[in-house]
Amino acid sequence: MPLYKIKNIQRFSQNKTGQPYKDRKGNPFVIVKVNVDGKNGELQATGFDYKGLMALWNEGDTVNLIIEKGNPYNGVPQFNFRLPSKIDELSDRLDKIEKRLDRLDSREKGESVDFKPGFDNPVDSFQDWADSPPDNLPT
Repeated sequence: MPLYKIKNIQRFSQNKTGQPYKDRKGNPFVIVKVNVDGKNGELQATGFDYKGLMALWNEGDTVNLIIEKGNPYNGVPQFNFRLPSKIDELSDRLDKIEKRLDRLDSREKGESVDFKPGFDNPVDSFQDWADSPPDNLPT
């Protein structure tokens, strides 16, 4: 999941007449606008905070967001953000597992595969451990 550093944050809990924002069911929410570092420079995105989870965010914080392109306003592209759901997190984990399996499958077939040492490569991590097992193993 992409992490973004907040450069600027604004919160709006009331409309222009001073009434609190509420959805169709009467649930209150806060509109949150953040400026973050994007791939092509600074990006402004808007989201909705129903649970107060974004109340503790400050400038300089790094947060996990999903930014999506919204409808243009007066010809200017708009961006929306949301917090990752459990399904987003599981989908991300599944993608990583599938990539690992593809690399292992390619390695089994004898194809040349560039493995990165470290946690992302369980085979190398196991091999490193097998070459120098910890001293505190029970005997």
